[in-house]
Amino acid sequence: LRQKVSRTFSNLTKQTTEKPTRLRSCNKCGDCSMFFTFVIAGKIKVIEREKMQDQERLEIYRKEAIRLRRALHRIPEEGFKLEKTQAYIINYLKTMGYEPETVCQSGIVLYIKGTDENNTIAFRADMDALCITEEADHDYVSRHVGMMHACGHDGHMTMNLLLAKYLYD
Repeated sequence: LRQKVSRTFSNLTKQTTEKPTRLRSCNKCGDCSMFFTFVIAGKIKVIEREKMQDQERLEIYRKEAIRLRRALHRIPEEGFKLEKTQAYIINYLKTMGYEPETVCQSGIVLYIKGTDENNTIAFRADMDALCITEEADHDYVSRHVGMMHACGHDGHMTMNLLLAKYLYD
């Protein structure tokens, strides 16, 4: 699986001047469909607008991280059956004007064009959960009986979404 993902990213790094029309999969095992991947082609120029106080900016992102992780924690899904997770992530990205693409059954790719045609960076996160019953008692407990994000994938997805938000902001 790691080799397949590595080859996919390697192929993408060669396509830095234009948006790939589609990520290809061998369609044999579908392992790549669990991934939520950002491909950033070229150097992204993050232009500082009027300086927001560092503490104020950190607080905004901290609150957003908590909100996103809790929302994703509530909807754990197993294996390649990630319809709610995929829909949540796609909706979040589209509200910022991004055009995420689906790949395989439930994978997501977001391509962000930068200014440096010689460099490409990819970020990825698994999206599936574990078949474990959550015994916690908090307001963001899993809504899917017998499944939970005990693996941290809700946190990994949150980090990628915050990266997209940071680049958008």
